Amino acid sequence: MTESESSGLILEALQRSAKALDAAQILKALPAPYRSPSVDIMALLDKLEGEGKVWKWGEAKKPRYSTVNPVERARQTMLDALPAPLSAPKLKEIVGRRLQGYPSNQKGKLLTSILHALVAEGAVMKLPARGIQYSRPAAKPAFADALAAIRRDYADIPSAEAHRAFEQIFGPEFTIEERIQRAVLVVEPRARTGGVAWAPDVRARISPPVGKEVFDAAVLGMARIGLLHLHEFSGHLQVSEQQRQDLVFDGQEKYYGGITLRG
Repeated sequence: MTESESSGLILEALQRSAKALDAAQILKALPAPYRSPSVDIMALLDKLEGEGKVWKWGEAKKPRYSTVNPVERARQTMLDALPAPLSAPKLKEIVGRRLQGYPSNQKGKLLTSILHALVAEGAVMKLPARGIQYSRPAAKPAFADALAAIRRDYADIPSAEAHRAFEQIFGPEFTIEERIQRAVLVVEPRARTGGVAWAPDVRARISPPVGKEVFDAAVLGMARIGLLHLHEFSGHLQVSEQQRQDLVFDGQEKYYGGITLRG
């Protein structure tokens, strides 16, 4: 078995797992014919980590690895958990459940540093009332009223044009990553639990629309940091040129058709 084949099997084993795995667990997760003690799992993991394809989850005598970036997963889970105010312990409890395999003696420090970073960035605000709690910032009433007036007075302006004008003045209402995640769930509501959304349908659902190159770059970037998984489309030579152009292309040789959300 070549190094490339071994690396591919390791990545597949980690993608199938709901938690980070150590070297022994990865070897056990490989198909039976490939569970050879001669496979240098640690050397391959070090190489994959250097390529940005896997992440080490904390520091330990038996380090665990995942195809998901633990910091990105923790940040996104923390933000998703805050439609309503939560205390720091409750927030860490919720996020901690999404970090199975991260060393328990290091998890609290990681989550505290992420929470402090989100507060410093303004993505999360600290509420002193009734004990310290945290929440996502809400739009000021005056600003919300102004937006409502704009929508009312300029209702005849096409939606895409209105979005572009809004972004030019105030910046994007949602990041491209957030818009892609929303579109994926519109196309396939079960995308967080294994459902696969067809990439061309996802791009068609994004509002305001984005160009093909922008979409491809965004989803490829999201896949690299573990926010989603792209399913390779091996039949690109058997479809029409137009159908092939609708697929996500990595700029080299691979085409992707399906999207599953991670984290």
